[in-house]
Amino acid sequence: MATEELDGVVAARGAATLRLPAALSTPGRAAGEVLTVTFGNGAFARAGWNFAEVVDQHLDTEPITASAARTETGYQVSVTARSYVRDVTLQIDRVDPLATVDDALVTLLPGELATFTVGTSQPLDQAALTSRPVLRCVNDVGR
Repeated sequence: MATEELDGVVAARGAATLRLPAALSTPGRAAGEVLTVTFGNGAFARAGWNFAEVVDQHLDTEPITASAARTETGYQVSVTARSYVRDVTLQIDRVDPLATVDDALVTLLPGELATFTVGTSQPLDQAALTSRPVLRCVNDVGR
């Protein structure tokens, strides 16, 4: 893993170009590497670049652990990444067509946590909320 800290200033609603060192911008093994850029010490935004198409990537097929808990307005589903996981989403309509979820297509690095808030008045099967086919990610492609 290579890391580098670069200084740059970007005006509000602006753009900037920073030249990345070759150690970051040239993968050793494209199918197994991802470039992640964090802006503002992680407080503002993060962007990622996959050096290979998803069908060519060597993605862990069991990259997450998940749990669900009942709340006053529905459920909270917490997802923790064990490895790089692309586009985690909760297909809540598979268990309740009228339910809502606050986020989707969340990419996580190892150790990161995402919490999805599900809005529903119906009791739902918590095991279903934390497993396929409701909880999905790009890592599932081909399964």
